[in-house]
Amino acid sequence: MKIGYARVSSYGQSLDIQISKLEAFGCDRIFSDKVIGTSQDRPEMIQCLDYVRDGDQLLITKLGADQVNLSPDADSERLREEAG
Repeated sequence: MKIGYARVSSYGQSLDIQISKLEAFGCDRIFSDKVIGTSQDRPEMIQCLDYVRDGDQLLITKLGADQVNLSPDADSERLREEAG
């Protein structure tokens, strides 16, 4: 299964282009967040990481500075802990 994740960092930005690209890549499920400023609150990223299973592909159209170091083990666990 192909899972997509899109994110923008302000209300003025649109997710439309990223979502269109993920749809073009054949994503079966797409998660998206609008993260304002330096907020680390990414509820859809948490849901996305919980949704992905072994064998799935995770496609991200644009990596922000806070996502570049996202590793499946360390950072996803940290995100889950922050979510409660």
